[in-house]
Amino acid sequence: MKSVRFVLIAILVMAFLSGCAPASEPVKIEPVEEASAVQPTPVPVPTHSPTPAPVQAPPTPIPSPTPTPTPEGMMMIADGFTLQPIPEDVKQRMQDKSYPDDCTVPYDDLRYLRVLHVGFDGEVHDGELVVNVQIAEDILHIMKALYEEKYPIEKMVLIDDYDANDEASMTDNNSSAFCYRVVKGTGTLSNHALGLAIDINPLYNPYVNGDRVEPEAARIHTDRSQDNPYYIHRDDLCYKLFTQYGFTWGGDWNGYKDYQHFDLRD
Repeated sequence: MKSVRFVLIAILVMAFLSGCAPASEPVKIEPVEEASAVQPTPVPVPTHSPTPAPVQAPPTPIPSPTPTPTPEGMMMIADGFTLQPIPEDVKQRMQDKSYPDDCTVPYDDLRYLRVLHVGFDGEVHDGELVVNVQIAEDILHIMKALYEEKYPIEKMVLIDDYDANDEASMTDNNSSAFCYRVVKGTGTLSNHALGLAIDINPLYNPYVNGDRVEPEAARIHTDRSQDNPYYIHRDDLCYKLFTQYGFTWGGDWNGYKDYQHFDLRD
């Protein structure tokens, strides 16, 4: 019995071994597939158009200031230094004063100047003159040069503010130019009547003819040896500028002197 049982066991073992894979053949292990990356949940696209942002209107432009119209014929060489044909309001000031009814000089031959000057107080002042068109530009440049060097001129307004009274204007030390009048004591037109002459600081630079002094209040200034910063003389800037532009100085005249006076002569 034992032998029979042994034979059966041997047959079973052989049958088992013949149906199995050889022990030396490796067992194939299928790789584990990696989990795919998690995809984000897609954002649903709206089916309607988004409301557009409101369009802002451009800012309203600030209008530029309207420029002041320049009077016809005006010339400016620097701020505060202009010349132009005589304006209507200035004509009204001059009428029956420096420009009497019998004036033979047409307004077209004259020019109105606005200038700056340094007063005796050291401050800057507005000045005005009426001169002949022939000398207008030269006077403008001379006044600008005097201003830049702070040359003192006390007052400079039209003689019409004194009712064209030359004595009153000179006594107030007012520098002026055009005034239609004759040379005192003669029937000859003054160069002031033609707008070709100008008087500077007349109270300190009087007209002197013997015992006659104009203005009378300037008699104390007939002695030109005095040291006075307002006296015009040959070393003075005023003298140098005017003569440089071809003007004659009354202080150089023979027989009588007019220290305030500069004019243009043929």
